[in-house]
Amino acid sequence: MKKILLSLAVLAFSCVSAFADEVTMKYSGTTTANMIGDGSNEASSLGLDNAQWSVVANKGGNTNAPGLNKAGDFRLYWHTNGSNTITVESLTKATISQIAITFSGDYSNVSITVGGEEVTGENGVFKINSTSFVIGNANTTNVQVRIKQIVITYTGGTPITVQPPKFSVEGGLFFEPQTVALTCETEGAKILYTIPAGQDPEYTDDDNYSGIFYDGTPLTITKTTTIKAMAVKDGKTSSIVSATYCVANVANAGTEENPFTVADAISVVNALADGATTPNTYFVKGIVIGNPDFQRNASEQLYGNVNFVMADSQDGDLLTIYRAKDYNNANFTEETTNRFKAGDEVVLTGKLQKYVKESVVTPELTSCYLISVKDTATGIAAVKETIKAAEIFNAAGQQLAAPQKGLNIIGGKKIWVK
Repeated sequence: MKKILLSLAVLAFSCVSAFADEVTMKYSGTTTANMIGDGSNEASSLGLDNAQWSVVANKGGNTNAPGLNKAGDFRLYWHTNGSNTITVESLTKATISQIAITFSGDYSNVSITVGGEEVTGENGVFKINSTSFVIGNANTTNVQVRIKQIVITYTGGTPITVQPPKFSVEGGLFFEPQTVALTCETEGAKILYTIPAGQDPEYTDDDNYSGIFYDGTPLTITKTTTIKAMAVKDGKTSSIVSATYCVANVANAGTEENPFTVADAISVVNALADGATTPNTYFVKGIVIGNPDFQRNASEQLYGNVNFVMADSQDGDLLTIYRAKDYNNANFTEETTNRFKAGDEVVLTGKLQKYVKESVVTPELTSCYLISVKDTATGIAAVKETIKAAEIFNAAGQQLAAPQKGLNIIGGKKIWVK
């Protein structure tokens, strides 16, 4: 029975050992210097990952912090008012089970403290059960402790992750400038961001990075802007997050009571990314340019929708109306194809889209339908006559009665019709 119990104990110890990890703490520099001793994490100067381990030097009563010698050791200096110490802690909350110290010569009178209690060891090996320990100089006279390396055996621990930054305002379409602050839930993390479209922030260390470190001052966004940001802590980086703020300069609200002008609509489209569509619908008012093109199949049967362009005036910029429906989003019929004509003032509701093909940007109102028609024959007859003279050509230079699929030249402006 004793043999079985002994075998199980050996097996259990073997399993624990098999799953334990080790790191080595040592100075491998080629110059002689001192640690900083200002409370900062100096794990990397002693060969540890400063994202996983914290190594903090304390001067005690000395003028100098622990020394780093090019001979290949680090040194704890004695002082009557308090000797040097180094506190080592697992930032991942791993359990340290053992530390094995190799000394340089006979400079080995070291103290190991855990939770305020001194731990005794044998031949430089100390058994502990903690996430941290403190190394000190235990001499009572002016004698150094010189350490070539410390092998730390540990188990468990949760890998540190850096949370990505958050934007105080989510990206979207806005009709006035926005103020955006950046924050990060990871305590002590710094935020690195870029504004130029397509450029990601990059980080190797504090001397090698691409972007701007956020100083806490909110960013003022006055035009369409994409912000990309990531958080950085102890050499670890978060994922990159981005937000695009489309800021359009408009005079009207885009509501049924206060519809966008065509100029407003085009300002919104220009604020969008290529190929993007507004998530919301808007009301747009303008004057029909040229004859509406009611879509038909090969048998000349109506599809029920219409394509045309409209503007605020003859010389104004053009907005393409793509596959518009009749009132209440109903299909047009043969009886309603005379609902409106060139020169009429119309109001439609739909989504604005930035359609791009062959480098030609065509502002569009899509997924739209008719709200109202105002016959301009009496109110703006002079304008109507001018508009009727607007010339429409295809890419081959042939004059058209109404815009057709493909590239159209209307009033000297290029417009794509899908």
